[in-house]
Amino acid sequence: MKSRFILFLVFCIVFALLQIPVIHQFFTNVQTEVVAWLSDAEKYRENKGLEALRAVSKITFPELNSSQLAYLEDVTSSTEKLQKFYQLYCIGDDKNPFIYGVKMNYFCEQVALSGLLQGH
Repeated sequence: MKSRFILFLVFCIVFALLQIPVIHQFFTNVQTEVVAWLSDAEKYRENKGLEALRAVSKITFPELNSSQLAYLEDVTSSTEKLQKFYQLYCIGDDKNPFIYGVKMNYFCEQVALSGLLQGH
């Protein structure tokens, strides 16, 4: 009984404090910072995965010319672009003027194995 009363009292105090604009603003700022930090952490993981995919592609295909390399850089610059590429050329079987044949099949396989398409 006593613990419920203390819990109720703490709840009332927190609720009353949140009615003060300065404290409300402080908690809002803390919430915003935590959300931004979590978003940055997710982007960091994605960027590392995209970087690894670019590195594998450059090592696997040393004969690519500068326009093909620039194209791969662009495709792997974000998970959104990678998802669009994968949908068009790997799943949709559309023809790509920069990467084709065995290179396309291998790149599609590496994209699928990278785990970067999950959640998109």
